[in-house]
Amino acid sequence: MSWINGITGSPKISAKKMKKRMDDLYKEINKNNRIVWQKLQFPGIVAHAWLVVRMQKTNTGYTLTVLDSNCKKEYIVYYRNGDITTRVLGYPNFVGYTQHLKDFKKISEAQKKYCK
Repeated sequence: MSWINGITGSPKISAKKMKKRMDDLYKEINKNNRIVWQKLQFPGIVAHAWLVVRMQKTNTGYTLTVLDSNCKKEYIVYYRNGDITTRVLGYPNFVGYTQHLKDFKKISEAQKKYCK
């Protein structure tokens, strides 16, 4: 039933929520040193996903380096403070929802148990 994740979430959120979402994503990538899987919620029930592999702060927001299976290469996505959606050429505006962070806890616990 995990397909249900693809039909939840809004394709547009408040600028305040989007900023918090981006700040949290930046922390996951740069402080916790993770590659983060995000569901991309488009208008309607269509969803897609990508991996955010790097993220840098800028004077106006962030740049995200993502791997998208539709493009088969890394590309840069720009977030500007005040945005309520993400804009990428060729896609309708959308919001990225970070998913599966609890999996990292399970992995860490297994490493502690088996990899002393």
